[in-house]
Amino acid sequence: MGQDVGINIIKMLIIYLLTLIINTPLQTLPIKKQNLMPPYREYLRKGEFEKININTTKDTFLLAELMYFNYEFENAIKLYKKISPSSPDCNDALYRIELINGNTKEDLTNYVNAELLYRNGTSRPGNGNKMDEAIKLLKKLKLRHSSINLFSYILFIDILESKKNYKEAINECKEFLIKFEDNPKTPEILMKEGTMYEKIGNKKEAIKIYNQILVKYPKSPISALARLALEE
Repeated sequence: MGQDVGINIIKMLIIYLLTLIINTPLQTLPIKKQNLMPPYREYLRKGEFEKININTTKDTFLLAELMYFNYEFENAIKLYKKISPSSPDCNDALYRIELINGNTKEDLTNYVNAELLYRNGTSRPGNGNKMDEAIKLLKKLKLRHSSINLFSYILFIDILESKKNYKEAINECKEFLIKFEDNPKTPEILMKEGTMYEKIGNKKEAIKIYNQILVKYPKSPISALARLALEE
């Protein structure tokens, strides 16, 4: 009997507490403060650098990118080199290091300007003409006798793909593969070519390219993507 009374009292207390919670206005409930960082990576992707407060972030890659887009290439490279090999940003950092090390400041400045135009063109409605300006810059850089031409081809292909100019992008891929045969970027460019063939409805040609990746570059991480594409 005493045990039943105790259980009933506990039940009554629970019901009372639930009633209090339900009837309490949301404004008076305690809210746990969350330490949410602003979406700086998204601002970076869109080229909205003015929204990034460098005093509130310890993101080494982000800080390096800000240096890079501010044409401070020597300072940028120092930060890129601090990024751990285990970091998800490692490959992008190595890509930037290779780009900076092999080219003049003038060429790098023009390349950065093209990249900024591209980012602004893709992230802000009505800025499609900025991508056309980027293309003009890249067409000139593609003719340079330095590694900037390789990087310019890659960015040029990305811009054409984002503009849905797939046939022109495929032609640029083919030109890249002839000019930079067996470059470390070759599997990636082949994969881009294959996916764009799919986008224009030429599945047969896409399959041929995916198989080429598997045969010629079986150890490349891109081969896993090619295998997945073949399974679809």
